[in-house]
Amino acid sequence: MTNVDVINKLDNTLRISKGVEEILFVLAYSVDLNPVNGDTFSYGVNLMYEVMCYCNRSLTDLRDKIEKN
Repeated sequence: MTNVDVINKLDNTLRISKGVEEILFVLAYSVDLNPVNGDTFSYGVNLMYEVMCYCNRSLTDLRDKIEKN
């Protein structure tokens, strides 16, 4: 597998994970606006959003490092 293949796979993974990040953002925003939902659910959604942001930053960094080589 060449670097180009790896970069293409990372691009596809990032495209999907960015979509998940956007969905979690919308869900977290709507949960925060609705006081009927429990705090635990709101905390869980916000935590998942933060994890996705971290994963996307890590994947982007990895992709950039591979591209430089």
